[in-house]
Amino acid sequence: MKKIKNVFLLLIMILTFAACQNKTSASNDELSSHDIVEQNYRDYLDKIISYDDKVNEVIFSINNNGLSQKGNLTFGANETLLKAKYQEESEDIDEDGNLIVKDYNKVVYAGIENDKAFYVNYLENNIEASNSIGYQINDNDTEDGNTLTTLEAKELLNNKSYFPFTLNWFAGQCKTFYLDFQLKSNYREESNNDNKTIYGEASYEIVGDEGFVYTYLATLELDKNGALKHGVFENYQYNYNDYYQNENKEPYYSYIAEVNLSYNDKTDFDFDYQQYFISNIKDVAFRSDTSSKVNQVCLREIVMFDILDYETTSALDQLNYYIKNVEDPTIIAYENNHYVAKKVGKTKITIGNVYNDVSFTSEITVVHPDLVGFNAYTSNHTTTIVKKIGESDYVEVAFSPEGAAHDVECKVDNSTKDYVKLSPQREVERNGFVYIVFDFECLKVGSAKIKVTPLEAPTFVIEITVIIVES
Repeated sequence: MKKIKNVFLLLIMILTFAACQNKTSASNDELSSHDIVEQNYRDYLDKIISYDDKVNEVIFSINNNGLSQKGNLTFGANETLLKAKYQEESEDIDEDGNLIVKDYNKVVYAGIENDKAFYVNYLENNIEASNSIGYQINDNDTEDGNTLTTLEAKELLNNKSYFPFTLNWFAGQCKTFYLDFQLKSNYREESNNDNKTIYGEASYEIVGDEGFVYTYLATLELDKNGALKHGVFENYQYNYNDYYQNENKEPYYSYIAEVNLSYNDKTDFDFDYQQYFISNIKDVAFRSDTSSKVNQVCLREIVMFDILDYETTSALDQLNYYIKNVEDPTIIAYENNHYVAKKVGKTKITIGNVYNDVSFTSEITVVHPDLVGFNAYTSNHTTTIVKKIGESDYVEVAFSPEGAAHDVECKVDNSTKDYVKLSPQREVERNGFVYIVFDFECLKVGSAKIKVTPLEAPTFVIEITVIIVES
């Protein structure tokens, strides 16, 4: 069983502590340094966190095991903006066989303008995962996915998933010292005039060849009101033997987060979020699952569309568009949250969104889908049936896909036309699928041949045999 032993990270800063330990301040300009207890450290962090909603800018820098992310998080009166540059290992390899690290830009924005709310998530290295969303703000009707209440719109400005690098985020890392029971920590305070710097350090280790040493350090520079101006949080992880035996030891993992904060009045800033939204649609292709031509949809299928050409080129809101209007609802109707082709014909259709007046109108044609399947059978689901004189039965015809033209010829072979009497076709709908039915009556003993032919494929004939016996 491994022995757990607490150790302290020996950093240059400790030398500063020792040098200042017995120093007392003769004036407000002299440096005063003394140890503090864990509760003092907790109190300082609680005071820091109380200023979270007063921050108007966080300048952050993160180095996560050699990969950096740095940028600005700015809070305005009615908008929030995150602009960052981060590093990521690409799939490319350098001449030494190492993955090449590349820099990418990231922009996240949320804003409220009049009765609209806007959200942008732009990732330079992953445009497919990028998107922009516009919302209508309406406190009376919020069932629509494109509508937010006033409260929801304001919450969008402070969504920690969209804007993670807040004061609260940084302070939460510094709480690690007293939230992890394995850590042993100590704390120190330095004062100079109206400013304070709080230091916290901690570590723990597991002894052995496979053991490790974790070290932590927090440096918090506060103003006279206890608000955080600058902070650094560091975490290093070492192999146990390397930590104690190697003077030039290197951590196998390192994490450093640094922040600078300001608390000025929150006023809206100049950011062109509209560049991420379509300003003009030039071309749209309407389609359905089995349609083979642009601006042509098949009967009984859901109408879909793709925005092919638009301005601006950096727009990310294509998925926000939906069908807003159909000129003839008898041809294309709204049902079960979709627009469905209901009748063969032509009609105009318009797409748009809820947050601006950009729209596009086009005429589309509803057609029968190409016939890919055809079947005919009697009530016993085969092509041969035995019936008695005077009895009736039917021939049922099925087309696929659903919506294929129900154009079919059903007739009795001339040589046996005296044995059965065939009625005109009728339609039967079951589970949303339409079948064509021809009823027939048996007239005399013998054998009748009924031929069923789809008009779209006249060379394909199904022959039904009816054997008629004495009653």
